[in-house]
Amino acid sequence: MEVTLESLELIEELAYTAGIVDGEGSVGIGHNEKSSKNLYYGVFVSVTNTAEWLTQWLQLTHGGSVHPYQHPNPKYKLAYKWSLHGVAAAEFLESILPYLHLKRPQAELAIKFQKQKKLHANHHILYDQRELVLQEADYILMASLNKRGL
Repeated sequence: MEVTLESLELIEELAYTAGIVDGEGSVGIGHNEKSSKNLYYGVFVSVTNTAEWLTQWLQLTHGGSVHPYQHPNPKYKLAYKWSLHGVAAAEFLESILPYLHLKRPQAELAIKFQKQKKLHANHHILYDQRELVLQEADYILMASLNKRGL
């Protein structure tokens, strides 16, 4: 593989982005309310920061959405949350995986989780009980990886 200025710039951008996710980001598996008739689990990645330009840059370079976030405690500054979900989140995590350190286990689990999901032709999720149990297990494992103080 020939090393070009463009390939070095891409590596630099991906490494920088991985550092942002490691330091300011969150990688997880979320779910809708368990009381819902159609239980659904999904992968997400997000970065929350008071520097709006950073979240806008992430959106510009990697897609997703940005929303303002005001902490319930008014002493905290207004922050901005960039996020990706589902397939887009897994693809993003694959692109930065070689450069992740702290959030590498979460990213690997999220990528594996997303690859195991099945979509019906009309994009409605169809899971049998066994698949839901496996998704719940990954959800619990992700929660333990994200537990503070470990």
